[in-house]
Amino acid sequence: MALIGVVLAAVVATFAYFGGWFTPHDLTPARFTDAFEHVDGAHSGFRRNHAKGLGVSGFFESNGNGVRLSKALVFQPGRVSVIGRFSLSGGQPYVADMPDTVRGLALQFSLPDGELWRTAMINLPVVPVSTPEAFYDNDQKCG
Repeated sequence: MALIGVVLAAVVATFAYFGGWFTPHDLTPARFTDAFEHVDGAHSGFRRNHAKGLGVSGFFESNGNGVRLSKALVFQPGRVSVIGRFSLSGGQPYVADMPDTVRGLALQFSLPDGELWRTAMINLPVVPVSTPEAFYDNDQKCG
C-alpha cells in the first residue's frame, strides 16, 4: 500500500510540476504574448505583435551557384514556392508607416520534397535584452 501511495504521489507531483503549480510566476508562452495585448490593447482579428502587415507569395529561383556552399535542396537549380509577410512591429494594426518603425519579414519556403523552411527577420539594430524574461520584464515596464 505504501508503494502505491508513493507512486500516486509521484504522479500527482509530476502533473503539478508540469502544470506550473510550483512556479506560478514563471514566464510562459501565454504570459509572454498576453503582455503585448496589455501594452497595445486587444484588436480582434489581428496578431498581438506585428499586427500590421502584408502577405506576399511568389517563388525563389536558384541559379545553382549556392551548391558550392550548401547541400540544401533550395540551392539546387530550380524554382521553390515562397509565401511571406512584411510587417511593422507592435500590436497596433493601424499604426502609421514611419521611417524609423521596426519592420519584419517572415518567409516560408516550400521545397519539392514537402519540407518547409521558415525564417523571420527584423531590422532592429540593437536588442536591448538578452533573454525572453528580460524582454517580458521590459515590456511590462513600458505598459
